[in-house]
Amino acid sequence: MSILRQGPGVFFAFCAFVLLIVVSVGNPIWDAVRFLTARVGGAELRLGQWGYTISGVNGLAQSSGSSLGYRADQALEALGGDVGDVSGAVTHGLTYALVLHPIAAGLTLLTILMSLGTSRIGDICGSLFAFFTFLVCLVALIIDSVLFVVARNRINTAYNGSPANLSNAYWLVVASTILLFLASLTICFGSRHARRQKREDEAIASQPVYAQQPVMQENRRFWQRNRY
Repeated sequence: MSILRQGPGVFFAFCAFVLLIVVSVGNPIWDAVRFLTARVGGAELRLGQWGYTISGVNGLAQSSGSSLGYRADQALEALGGDVGDVSGAVTHGLTYALVLHPIAAGLTLLTILMSLGTSRIGDICGSLFAFFTFLVCLVALIIDSVLFVVARNRINTAYNGSPANLSNAYWLVVASTILLFLASLTICFGSRHARRQKREDEAIASQPVYAQQPVMQENRRFWQRNRY
């Protein structure tokens, strides 16, 4: 497969890979990258990939530490107020599914490597793998929406305002999903075009030599050209 033909698809996949890597090292590892930010009074709660951080409570900052799956109940309760419905917004079980973000990043890297192959089997595998990677990222986006969009709505309802908002990590996953969808389409069509071009080149090469040469026309003098 020509790398020039796969250029757009590889570019889309690479951009998605970079965004998913950023999401995968989010809060509390990288505090600036988080899915949800809630500000109530002088406290700020940040929910991320591997845990949460909360600052401004009694002048102290708290962190859940980095782990696969976490509970945000205590952090939400630390904000004060009526948290009866909020404490169950971010469930412990679904936070384990956030591991799909680094998994999607790894699959995207494999998609890029497969798309650079030159064999017919590599073309087919690259196209199928690109679509599979898009589906994984789409599932991750759906889980993010269930977790953090619902959490935002419940927090805003409980605190009578809009103290909670979706943050940059969520929108990075949205952008990654769109990029992987575009990558799966362009890699698939690029593979089909490459296979068709290869068949045409092989068909031309299999023709006899004389069939590939231009037909030599007889040179006639000007008084002979209009005789027929």
